[in-house]
Amino acid sequence: MLPMSTPQALLAAQLAALCRQWRRVLLPALVVGSIIVYLVWPHAPRLLLVAWGVATVGALLAWIHLCRAVVREGRAPAQPERWSRRLTVAAGLSGAIAGAPALLFLPGLPPAEQALLTLLLGCWGASAVAGNSN
Repeated sequence: MLPMSTPQALLAAQLAALCRQWRRVLLPALVVGSIIVYLVWPHAPRLLLVAWGVATVGALLAWIHLCRAVVREGRAPAQPERWSRRLTVAAGLSGAIAGAPALLFLPGLPPAEQALLTLLLGCWGASAVAGNSN
């Protein structure tokens, strides 16, 4: 393996730090996702809600897999740009899935549930910013 340049080494270290930091996000994401399912269950098509829940869990599993490759297997130092792109795509897809309840479920909810869903999604988005900042 060729020695890494300083920017590559820095990027690899940042990716590893991001993945270590992201470990704290798993449980809260599952909790918020479960609360959303509970809140929306009486008002949304069940198949659509289950599909969203499966996509949410799938996104979390993808994050676990990618971060395990970066931190435990140490793959990022060999190709930090490639792993940076992978994590960026994963973050974008995860954000799209997390924000999807606004489009999928919000219009069919009663006003009180709309307010709660808006609050949950706003908090989830704010925590994602904190969890993905490095």
